[in-house]
Amino acid sequence: MGDKPLDPLDALLNAALNSYADAEPLNGLEERVLNRASRARPRMRLRYGSLVAIAASLGLSCFFAYFTLQKTATEPKRADVRVARVEPPTPARIPLPPPRQERVRHRRSVQRLPKREMFPTPQPPSAEERALLRFVERDPKEAAEAFASLQRQMDAPLEIPPLEIKPLQTNEVNN
Repeated sequence: MGDKPLDPLDALLNAALNSYADAEPLNGLEERVLNRASRARPRMRLRYGSLVAIAASLGLSCFFAYFTLQKTATEPKRADVRVARVEPPTPARIPLPPPRQERVRHRRSVQRLPKREMFPTPQPPSAEERALLRFVERDPKEAAEAFASLQRQMDAPLEIPPLEIKPLQTNEVNN
C-alpha cells in the first residue's frame, strides 16, 4: 500500500481478510475436485464425438444432393413432341338465371306516441311545493329574507372542524 497510516476500519478489514487467507481447505477437497473432473472427461468426449458425426453426415448429404440436382438440371429432357392442331372453342350459350324479383317489404304501421306540447310534462305540485307557495303568499318579506340567508350560506366557504382522534386504550397483558 502507500506510506499513509491505515484507518481503524481498514486495519480491521485487513486483519479479517488475512485470517481467511490463512485458512486451510476442508479435508478431501482435492480428491473431490479430481474425481469430478475425471468423470466429466468421457461425457465431453461423447458429446463432441456425436457433434462431429452429425456435422459430417450433414456435409455428405448436402454434397450428394448438390451433384444429383445439378446433373438432373443440365440433362435435356426427352419428350415426344407432336404438333397438334387445336381448334378454337366455340362459344357456348350459357343459360342466364331468371331475373331476380325484388321482394316488396310491407312496413308495419307503428303507432307513434302523441307529441307533447311541453317537455317534460308538468306535474301537479307536491305537498312540500304547495306549502312553500303558501309561505311565500302569506309572508313575502320573510320568505325573501330566508332565501337571501340560504344564498349567503351557499356562497360561504365550507368550514370543516379539525379532526380529533383519541388514542386507543389497550389492556396490557403480562405474558
